[in-house]
Amino acid sequence: MDHKARDEILLQFLRFGASQRESPRFEQLSTSDWEDLVQQSIRQGVTPLIYHRVKKLGPGLSVPSNVLKRLRESYLQSSARNLRLYHQLGKLLLILQREDIPVILLKGAHLAEIVYGNIAVRPMADIDLLVRQED
Repeated sequence: MDHKARDEILLQFLRFGASQRESPRFEQLSTSDWEDLVQQSIRQGVTPLIYHRVKKLGPGLSVPSNVLKRLRESYLQSSARNLRLYHQLGKLLLILQREDIPVILLKGAHLAEIVYGNIAVRPMADIDLLVRQED
């Protein structure tokens, strides 16, 4: 599969509300196409989201078992990492609340819940908070 076609298919997976009816090309993917798609999703940092979309599309989508396994592993790793981050965030927010320090949650942690609705699909390495300089 050429790069343009691969990137278009990747974008189809990432579109909000994607369905099989909107993306019949998924059924035509070979095992090597799937592997290429996974490699690109890793480079772009969207592998957990791809897994989430694949699962939403359901059993009608033929994904090679080794590819599905890689996608699932990435999703589970992201989920575990994000759960640890959210646990730490919860502790920190309690401390800030006790000290009456206003804070705004930014970027990944905010987007994971509000936009994605699933903290596992938004890869994060840290938590970004905004506090007043005097605090």
